Amino acid sequence: VALVASEKLSGRALGDDLAAANPLMDKGGSCLGAKINLQEMKNGPIRTELDPVEGGVRFMFEITELDALLKAKFYAVCIPGSEDIVLKADAFRVHGVLEFWITDQGKLRTQVTQSYGEWDNFFIDTGSIPQSVVELFVGDLDEAIADGIAQAIDEKVPETIDEAMDEFGNDKSVTLLDQEVLISVKPQTVDFSAEGGVIAIDASIVLPGLVGGEG
Repeated sequence: VALVASEKLSGRALGDDLAAANPLMDKGGSCLGAKINLQEMKNGPIRTELDPVEGGVRFMFEITELDALLKAKFYAVCIPGSEDIVLKADAFRVHGVLEFWITDQGKLRTQVTQSYGEWDNFFIDTGSIPQSVVELFVGDLDEAIADGIAQAIDEKVPETIDEAMDEFGNDKSVTLLDQEVLISVKPQTVDFSAEGGVIAIDASIVLPGLVGGEG
C-alpha cells in the first residue's frame, strides 16, 4: 500500500490526474467570472501511516511540500484577462480505510471508504487578478483541489492494488519437462481486525492424471 501511494501520489502522476479533470473551477459569467486550470504540480516525500481495522486497513497519506501552478482565465467588468496562480502547502493529508474482500469469481478486491483530506499551511498567490474576481473562487479553491486529490486516491490506489492482486485467482499453465502443469493460486478468506490481517491462499499444482501440492 505504501509503495502504491508513493507511485500514484508523486507530483507528476497526481498532477496529471487533476489536470485531466480541468477546469478545477468555473464560476461566474462573461462580465465577472473565472475558470481555473491546473498546469503543473510537484511535491516532496510521501509519508504513510497504516493501521489494521475491522475489514481492512486505515491509512493516512501525507503529501509534503505541495507546489502547484494554476492558470486563471477571467472576466472583470466584461474585460478578459489571464494570470498565473501559485499554490503552496506544507502538506496535504488524506485519511481513509482500504477495505478488502473476495468476489464470487475468487478475485481479491479493494476499495477506499471514509476518505477525507486536510491542509497544513495552505497558501495561495493570486498575482494581479482583480479582487472582485478573486472573491469568486479563493474561498473554494482549496476544497476543489482537496476533493480532486482525494478522488484520485479513491480511484487509483484500489485500481493499482487490484491489478497486482490479479496474480491470485488466475490459473496458469506452464510447460515443465515437456509436461503441461496447471498452477492455481486463489484467495480463500480475508480477515482484518484491529489486531492485524490475514489473507488465506489456496494453491494447487495439477499434472496430467495427477493432483498434488494442495495447501
